[in-house]
Amino acid sequence: DIVVSDIINWSASTTLFLTAGNDVTISSAINATGAGSGLVVVAGHDATASGPITDSSTNALLRFTAGHTLTVSGAMTASEVGALIDLNAGGDIIQSAPVIASAPGFPGAGSASVIMRADRDGTGGLAGGTLVHTAQITANNLSIF
Repeated sequence: DIVVSDIINWSASTTLFLTAGNDVTISSAINATGAGSGLVVVAGHDATASGPITDSSTNALLRFTAGHTLTVSGAMTASEVGALIDLNAGGDIIQSAPVIASAPGFPGAGSASVIMRADRDGTGGLAGGTLVHTAQITANNLSIF
């Protein structure tokens, strides 16, 4: 298990990888500002993000992959050109906080995307998983599978 219970901030052009065979729990804020910075979370079982996660860099990447359930109860924001928020679960995605990917000046300046995949049966679609959505999703491009 990985538990993030203190604030993490960085301004370098790097990606923080959090990989656990079981659960990843983020209960504090994570903020990245370096161009092309990102956060990649891989949990063999459940991933929970209850702290706010923000990447305000160009080409930001916020990618969460959970083997079972992904719970987003803290806001996720990627707010520059080329931003991608990619949420994947082998079971269900429960989203009760805003997920926002927006590029200033869109469409002329570039785009920002949100991708959500819930796939319990491995067929690549929602038939196998459930997306429980009770909060705002904002994106220049939105894909739900």
